[in-house]
Amino acid sequence: MSCNPAVGGLAKGQMVREVDALGGEMAKITDAAGLQFRMLNTSRGPAVRSPRVQCDKLLYHKYMLAALEKQGTLELIEDEASEILLSGRAVSGIRTKSGKNTRLGRGYNHYRNLPKRSDTRRHETFSGRAH
Repeated sequence: MSCNPAVGGLAKGQMVREVDALGGEMAKITDAAGLQFRMLNTSRGPAVRSPRVQCDKLLYHKYMLAALEKQGTLELIEDEASEILLSGRAVSGIRTKSGKNTRLGRGYNHYRNLPKRSDTRRHETFSGRAH
């Protein structure tokens, strides 16, 4: 959670509704840790109205950590990623700041096609798209 412990609004609220990772835990935990529930833009049309919740940041963290630790196939690593490891053009893992290499299993590597490099006159850019 960011330094502003709010979940909702037009952009982030839409993301919460669309992302159902872990069975919608973000929305469930937001409801459980919520301090203030508001509807934004009530004086405007229905297209721009959106719910927003101010959360207890420490309680949200506690509940989310418990939910993540319950996931049997998820390994939590508290470290900083320092390098993306590649196998050809496919991401194969990461190297952490402490020097640990973590390899991705076949089922977890969804970004197999990294963008191709193309040189322009003044700077290098990336083209193509990651899937």
